[in-house]
Amino acid sequence: FQATPTVTSYQAALRQLEMDQADLILVIPTDFDQGLYSCNPEALFVSVNAINGTKALIGANYLAVILRETLLGVAREAAPEPRFSETPRIKISTSFWFNRSLEYPPFMVPGILVVLVTMIGAYLSALNIVIEKEQGTIEQINVTPIRPYQFILGKVIPFWLMGLLVFSIGLLGIGRWVYGITPVGSLWTLCLTRLCAWW
Repeated sequence: FQATPTVTSYQAALRQLEMDQADLILVIPTDFDQGLYSCNPEALFVSVNAINGTKALIGANYLAVILRETLLGVAREAAPEPRFSETPRIKISTSFWFNRSLEYPPFMVPGILVVLVTMIGAYLSALNIVIEKEQGTIEQINVTPIRPYQFILGKVIPFWLMGLLVFSIGLLGIGRWVYGITPVGSLWTLCLTRLCAWW
């Protein structure tokens, strides 16, 4: 772990997480030590950036082990020997922000839609230009009055429109009406982002 500067509010720490300046947040209450040494139940809150699932899982597991060993050491110091038990009384509860019940469609439908739209918008338009080269017809196009950017736009724009159509049907039709998945935010921003990604 590489510790970042400590902040006094969760919102400030969350901004670091959202700006990719931190991968994990450990929230320690102000009176945590008092309750810990008095053997009262206390709670720690951990937020993990799960964009990289493998990295998030490894970091969360390491932190859980560190907390367990640290709290066991505190318990050995705070409790008399007859009262102390090697069995830790630590309960770890995990919750997911964007899919709390871990349902299958909210994970897969947007992912499949992104892959499908990317294949249509990027791969097919690139393959369409490569086919002209393989078939030798690109040399015939070069001697026509068509400029190179006009040729490329003519190959790309139809697939952009097809991708937008698939994106709209998948997001607003299948996603919303079949699976009940509604995007949070502006649809225009999603469409603009999709266009910029293809470009």
